[in-house]
Amino acid sequence: MVDELVSRPSSEDARGFRVFATLANRGLKLFAKLFKKAAPKIAKSLADREALDQPASA
Repeated sequence: MVDELVSRPSSEDARGFRVFATLANRGLKLFAKLFKKAAPKIAKSLADREALDQPASA
């Protein structure tokens, strides 16, 4: 009985996991899309910050 519970999730659990996996996949795709747009701005911001820090440390 315990082996049966461990080896086979109920259809409700499987459906819940599928919904979670779908939402996670969509979230990752959205994050990747936003990151592609933001990456150049982030790189420029970091470069500007380093440029400002260089004269102060010299």
